[in-house]
Amino acid sequence: MSYIIGSTLGASAVGWAFGAAGQLVLPEGTIGERGRLLGLGIVALVGAAVDLGVAGVTLPTVRRQVNERWLYVYRGWYYGLGFGLQLGVGFVTVVNSSALYLSYAAAFLSNSAVAGAAIGGCFGLLRGLSLVATAGITSPTELFRVTGRLMSLNQTAAGFASVTVLLLGGACALLALSF
Repeated sequence: MSYIIGSTLGASAVGWAFGAAGQLVLPEGTIGERGRLLGLGIVALVGAAVDLGVAGVTLPTVRRQVNERWLYVYRGWYYGLGFGLQLGVGFVTVVNSSALYLSYAAAFLSNSAVAGAAIGGCFGLLRGLSLVATAGITSPTELFRVTGRLMSLNQTAAGFASVTVLLLGGACALLALSF
C-alpha cells in the first residue's frame, strides 16, 4: 500500500509543478481549449511515433533504477513509499513509455496547479496499481513464475500503450480541429 501511496504522491507533486508552470507560461485565455487539445494531440502523436520507433528516435530517459539495497536496510513501508515516490515521479528511473511525458504535458496544458496535481495523481495511482499483479505471492517460486509471465507480456503491453497514446493523440487533434 505504501508503494501505491508513494507513486500517487510523487506523480501528483510533479503534476502540480507542471500545472503551476502552465499557469505562469500560459495565462488564462492565451491558447484556449482548442490550443490545449491540439497541443496535447501533437505531444501524444509524437510520443506514439517515438514509442513505435519511427525514425529510430528513442525516449529521453536515465539508466537508473531504484536502489535495491534499501530492501535490506529499511522497513517495508519506508522502502515501498520511497520506491513508489521515485517511480511515480517517473523521470528519475527508466522511462519505458511516452505516457509519462504525455501525462505531464496534460498537467502543463491544464493551466492549473490543482488540475495538474489531479492528472499526475491519476497517472501515479495507475502506475502504482501495477503492483496488484503480484498480490498474494508468498514464495520466490511464485514470484519467478509471475515475473516470467509479466515479462512475456511486455511487448504486448508496450504495443497496447503505444496504440492507446496514438488513439488519444488522434482524438485530441480531431477534437481541436472540429472547433
